[in-house]
Amino acid sequence: MIARFFNFTKKFDKNLWVLSAGWFVSALGFALSIPFISIYFNARLGLSITEVGIFFGVMAIVRAVFQGIGGRNGRPGYWCQSGKLRS
Repeated sequence: MIARFFNFTKKFDKNLWVLSAGWFVSALGFALSIPFISIYFNARLGLSITEVGIFFGVMAIVRAVFQGIGGRNGRPGYWCQSGKLRS
């Protein structure tokens, strides 16, 4: 079974694995920072926990909408706009 897995992974380009590893590290870093960002927003900025939750909820919805717009039909203009709005 392990040999079959390695044979399957050899079908893909090594650059794909580098890209996948980079995405994984980025997502892991973001996931690890969320609790501390929430604490910072609450302790330093004085936002309530409810406001922090609403902020992260709205952020997720906006990200999903603009990723959908950016990925549709390969339109690079929309992709750049969504990246600007997310940052």
